[in-house]
Amino acid sequence: MPEQAIVNDSDPKWRHAAVFGALWGSLEVTLGAFLHSLRMPGTGTILTICSAALMVAAKQLFHERGFALRAALVCAVLKSFSPGGIIFGPMCAILGEGLMIETAYLMIRRPYPAALIAGWFAGLWTLGQFIVLRLLLYGTTIFELYVALLQKGAKAFALPESWGWPALILFWALLSLTGIFGGWIGYKLGQAVLKSRKQGVQTP
Repeated sequence: MPEQAIVNDSDPKWRHAAVFGALWGSLEVTLGAFLHSLRMPGTGTILTICSAALMVAAKQLFHERGFALRAALVCAVLKSFSPGGIIFGPMCAILGEGLMIETAYLMIRRPYPAALIAGWFAGLWTLGQFIVLRLLLYGTTIFELYVALLQKGAKAFALPESWGWPALILFWALLSLTGIFGGWIGYKLGQAVLKSRKQGVQTP
């Protein structure tokens, strides 16, 4: 009997995560594939905003520890069935975003700040993963190449070479802001759903 009770208690957590993970995965597979086929710049940023908004909204509905990480796992599995096969980079991004969002909610208990920080962390992960993966693949020499490219890019726009790194930092800051925007959208969506639920309960 006790074992059966444990199973019943744990099942809803995975059911909730499966529903939202599947929704997240459908966005990754359909919208992601569509944007990539158009070769639209900033596709990863758009997907980060969508995923942050979805997970932040869901976290307000289900106060379950590990929810975002479980949903990310479901999403990553679905992503492996996309037409391109198992795509290591996007799957790592999905799991990383889920981990970052879950970490934000473990650190901060107040819903609104947690939502913004969760989006911020998700935005930071986008560029952070890009740097870490290339560091693992190519070693520290990759940074010398990036410095040279930054200097060349600054020179092409008639800017001082020293502006290369500030431009990169600004780019990272903009990614962070887009993540915060996604967290804000998710907070508003979650609050709207909670409000409609409350009104439905109060309606005779």
